[in-house]
Amino acid sequence: MLFHYTATFDNDSMRYHGEVDIKYVRIENIEKNRDYIITECKRQFIKDCERWEVDAKAVSSFECYYHVIKKLPEYKSISNEMQIMKWQK
Repeated sequence: MLFHYTATFDNDSMRYHGEVDIKYVRIENIEKNRDYIITECKRQFIKDCERWEVDAKAVSSFECYYHVIKKLPEYKSISNEMQIMKWQK
């Protein structure tokens, strides 16, 4: 299942996004794996900070979430963002 995170940094107006694909986590066991999902998102965040050339210690907000997609007729869908955690200075 694909999990996303968004982070902001001190003195930077951009919002940074990343994602982690955790193969064995399914919608029905997200709550049971909540701490693991957050840890994996943070781990990827640290790697992405190096790639983005930003200081991870300057983070001012961080949130993890996933999307629940409901398929509708005629190739349409509705996506709802479901928050796992949110932190802000």
